[in-house]
Amino acid sequence: MKKKLLLSVAAATILSSSISVCAAPQYMADGAVFDPEWYLEQNPDVAGWALGTSADALYQHYLLHGANEHRAPYDAAAFNPDPVLP
Repeated sequence: MKKKLLLSVAAATILSSSISVCAAPQYMADGAVFDPEWYLEQNPDVAGWALGTSADALYQHYLLHGANEHRAPYDAAAFNPDPVLP
């Protein structure tokens, strides 16, 4: 219980501070689509991760842990990375 409370307080503190992430999915250096803001919103436990909450740090978390944990890198229902061109 004490651990959950501490994690909640830490997450609230971090989330209430200024977070410099993008508001929409972006293409990372390796060509992958990733939405750091959405990823952080869907995975608040990531806020306390050692590398921080920058887009690159969140993407590194996804590569190292999130993909293996079946966490989504972006909201697939709201964004299609391969739109059909007319």
